[in-house]
Amino acid sequence: IPDTNQSCGECINGQTENCTTSESCPGIQTCANNLWGTCIDAFPNDNCPAIPEPYITVSQISPVTDMNYPVWQIFSYTTNVTCHDGNCGEINSTIYFVDANQTMIPHSGTPFYTINANPQVCSELHSGETCTNTWQVIVTGTPYNTYPFFVEYNSFDANISSKTTPIINITIDSNSS
Repeated sequence: IPDTNQSCGECINGQTENCTTSESCPGIQTCANNLWGTCIDAFPNDNCPAIPEPYITVSQISPVTDMNYPVWQIFSYTTNVTCHDGNCGEINSTIYFVDANQTMIPHSGTPFYTINANPQVCSELHSGETCTNTWQVIVTGTPYNTYPFFVEYNSFDANISSKTTPIINITIDSNSS
């Protein structure tokens, strides 16, 4: 049974465990080789709790409600991702709008494009760390069309489930006031 260690060599229930170069603990550096990995219980019958699996949560920062923007308007679309319970690895964030297909916002074209990298990469995230992503989006499409927007976050670690932000509908207004 894997342990959740508070510090190297201490089981959460207070029993001492062996710390060797082959043993490492998620979210905690080992005493022997300072690597991240899986901790194997040196005392399999001590009833230590299972290691929690790392996961991510996402938040919509701006805009937070459906919005209208005129053609050639530039607006900011900001979201963030937070890592929980361990090492979540590098996280890829991609902004999409939905038309006939689910379309990643390109660097040119219609009905929208962004002047920022898409996707963006958050460097290695550990438990409690947050990464914020912002895209400057330029409206180029036909007025009165509405497009659902969202951001998808994917870890480079296959064990971390992907997450998407809530959908925000963006409607293109005419240029006239």
